Formats: sequence, C-alpha cells, structure tokens
Amino acid sequence: WTPDYWLVPDSSALDRWSLLLHEMAGYFVYKAAGYC
Repeated sequence: WTPDYWLVPDSSALDRWSLLLHEMAGYFVYKAAGYC
C-alpha cells in the first residue's frame, strides 16, 4: 500500500468513470425527452 495508489489516477479507472458518466448522461437525456 502506497499513497501513490490513491493519488495517481489510473487510466482504466478514469475510463470506467467516463463510461459511467456517459451512461448516466444518456439516461437523463432519455428521461428528459420522455422516452422512459
């Protein structure tokens, strides 16, 4: 365990966050448009 593990961003983790935010944004757009 090192502080670097928590402080240095991991590219794969950032990719997962990007995907999650993309999915959430898409859901809200569909919701706002009345599709679901």
